[in-house]
Amino acid sequence: EVELQADSVAYGEVPVYAGETPVKAATAQYTYAFKGWSPAIDTVKADAEYVAQFDSTVNKYLVAFKNGDAELQADSVAYGEVPAYAGETPTKAATAQYTYTFRGWDPAVDTVKADAEYVAQFDSTVNEYRIVFKNHNGVVLASDSVAYGEVPVYAGAEPEKSANPQYSYTFAGWDPAIDTVKADAEYVAQFDSTVNQYRITFKNYDEEVLQTGFVTYGDTPVYAGLEPEKPATDLYTYTFKGWTPEIVAVTEYAEYVAEFDSTVNKFLVVFKNHDGSELQADSVIYGEVPVYAGETPAKAATAQYTYTFTGWSPAIDTAKADAEYVAQFDSTVNKYLVAFKNGEVELQADSVAYGEVPVYAGETPVKAATAQYTYAFKGWSPAIDTVKADVEYVAQFDSTVNKYLVAFKNHDGSELQADSVAYGEVPAYAGTPEKAATAQYTYTFKGWNPAIDTVKADAEYVAQFDSTVNKYLVAFKNGEVELQADSVAYGEVPVYAGETPVKAATAQYTYAFKGWNPAIDTVKADAEYAAQYDSTLNNVTVVFKDYDGAELQRITVAYGVVPPFSGHDPIRATRNGWVYTFAGWDRDIVAAVENTEYTAQYDSVLSVFTIAFKNHDGSVLQSGSVPYGQLPVYAGARPKKAATARYSYTFKGWTPVLSAAVADAEYTARFYSTVNVYTVVFSNIDGTVLQRSELAYGETPVYEGPAPTRKGWQGRIFVFRGWSAEIAPVTGDVEYVAQFEDVSAVEPSIARRPAISVQGRVLAIAGLASGTRIQVFGMDGRLLAQETASGPEHRIELANSGRVVVRVGNASFRLNVR
Repeated sequence: EVELQADSVAYGEVPVYAGETPVKAATAQYTYAFKGWSPAIDTVKADAEYVAQFDSTVNKYLVAFKNGDAELQADSVAYGEVPAYAGETPTKAATAQYTYTFRGWDPAVDTVKADAEYVAQFDSTVNEYRIVFKNHNGVVLASDSVAYGEVPVYAGAEPEKSANPQYSYTFAGWDPAIDTVKADAEYVAQFDSTVNQYRITFKNYDEEVLQTGFVTYGDTPVYAGLEPEKPATDLYTYTFKGWTPEIVAVTEYAEYVAEFDSTVNKFLVVFKNHDGSELQADSVIYGEVPVYAGETPAKAATAQYTYTFTGWSPAIDTAKADAEYVAQFDSTVNKYLVAFKNGEVELQADSVAYGEVPVYAGETPVKAATAQYTYAFKGWSPAIDTVKADVEYVAQFDSTVNKYLVAFKNHDGSELQADSVAYGEVPAYAGTPEKAATAQYTYTFKGWNPAIDTVKADAEYVAQFDSTVNKYLVAFKNGEVELQADSVAYGEVPVYAGETPVKAATAQYTYAFKGWNPAIDTVKADAEYAAQYDSTLNNVTVVFKDYDGAELQRITVAYGVVPPFSGHDPIRATRNGWVYTFAGWDRDIVAAVENTEYTAQYDSVLSVFTIAFKNHDGSVLQSGSVPYGQLPVYAGARPKKAATARYSYTFKGWTPVLSAAVADAEYTARFYSTVNVYTVVFSNIDGTVLQRSELAYGETPVYEGPAPTRKGWQGRIFVFRGWSAEIAPVTGDVEYVAQFEDVSAVEPSIARRPAISVQGRVLAIAGLASGTRIQVFGMDGRLLAQETASGPEHRIELANSGRVVVRVGNASFRLNVR
């Protein structure tokens, strides 16, 4: 539509285009070349318009196929064609972790619209490596194939190492330390050694255990208890002298017994006075009678008793053990003088024995009353007690103060208070007298007539008062708010001096002050005047909003009118799996009484998706619905994969990894594979197990046990020939049984038996018939040598030493070649 040139040309002339050659912009598909005008230029006969015409050529683009940075193929391909890769299938070198398989191009090959580059894409498979766990002695405990980057887990029984007399062993881990898999690896069990301890017991002569405990191998036991003792007999005392057997360093359980020396006994005999003081002490031989040779014991008199010596306790007897004899005494009770007095007057006096309680038998003591006090007998000083010495008791009295009637009266003669008050006290009125106020006056108590004084006789006091003109509280209020409060004298007119009262507008009304209620009057009592108002009805704004605060409608209505919503039902978009349906407003629409907002409310239903759990073979284990955002939970039996001869499988999780439901999803069980381990037994022909080992699937057993033998009878000789089956890689539990050949045949007579001597590894055989076959077998049945005798004597040199069976004709010999 672009105008290139416009001219006025005379009728009959041929128009000439003088501009640049027209061009047409290339597209992705075509390139254009100018080829002339349409229609063809001709003489002018009327207004004419010529449009440039173009030839089109389909564009070609460079299409390259790459493997990483390496270019595999590059071609020019016409727009709209589909490029084809004609080279060899791209490959990617395996790493320690992954093996790669070509799966296509990125981006997906499409029709050509511009230069394009396609890069080879590969699926990766994690490599697996053989992991072997061995015991300290090389015995294989477990083996498994484990994926690169995983941490191998040893699931067998904890490795063990047999204890010896000095050490016990505890499994301490693996060498090297278990690490993530990067190649085949072998882990060897490591052990911590603990020096063994043995129980060592120390006993007394009578088998009583004095000390027992564990002592480390190689340490010398130490007895740390109290020195052992053996009870003395009548004749002997025993002294500890050591242990039997002699204490030595620990190599096993040991028991040591105490030994004692003996000494003939003597006994200490002590004579003591009653107070424990020692009067005499001697050593006396067992069976002798001790004799007291000192002065007669004495005991000092006390306040209560006088004492006389009467003998010893216990009675003196022959010496059989240490003994103590204590002096014994008779006692006589003492008597004391006891007197009772009233002031200085003695009322009674008696002699009373120590420990008895004295008794007063006279008339009750009295004391004359005074003007202030009255007296009453209350007992003796000190308090009467058991007699311990001469004592004097004096009569004691309680005193009571006299009381008088004191009356308090009001101004009108009414009695306010009447009490009995003790002599000498100041009477107190327990309150304040009152005189009733009139409307005009208030009265205040000012004292008593006469003035209050200490009590010396009955007394009467009359209340006195002052008078004051009353004032009343006049308050001006606005509702509950006090605007002004004054005390105003009786008969005066109150005046309000504050600002004009106001009343806050409500949602419904606006107010204007119009006066007081009641009308203001002269003061005769407390008064309260309340502000009064005229009211005007208000308008209210009502807003309807969506859940997100967006305004849907705003209207103004008169207070008390129910606001209408005139819009369409609000709509809320589905979000995070929740589908929303308008359910109304956040509260009921009611008559407007204030500016109000209503917010749209929605019912929500969470989207539900179908989640399936499948086993490795595609079988469905569980299928059900799961709400949006909730993590699926597999509640079925633990997935299983049938073991093969080579592998056992253990469930290890799901692929893909479980995630919150946002769409229908399918999870497939994943499994760890463990190479199976089988028992390989090599048995002798009699059923004796020669070697037992646990080998992983595919390993070839190696026999490393003792050479199999079979006992002959009646002169028969058996040579080991191999096993019951050819040894092959392990595919299950297997038993190989030793097989033997009877090489004794029929023994020739003793006279015809050849003679064999051994000289190092050379066998010298004499007494042969020419052409006799000679065979030498190892104890494992292998043929070591085979020759034919050319004369009566023959020599055979063996390559190795050891026990062999030599078969000469039908005769067999067992020899030890060194």
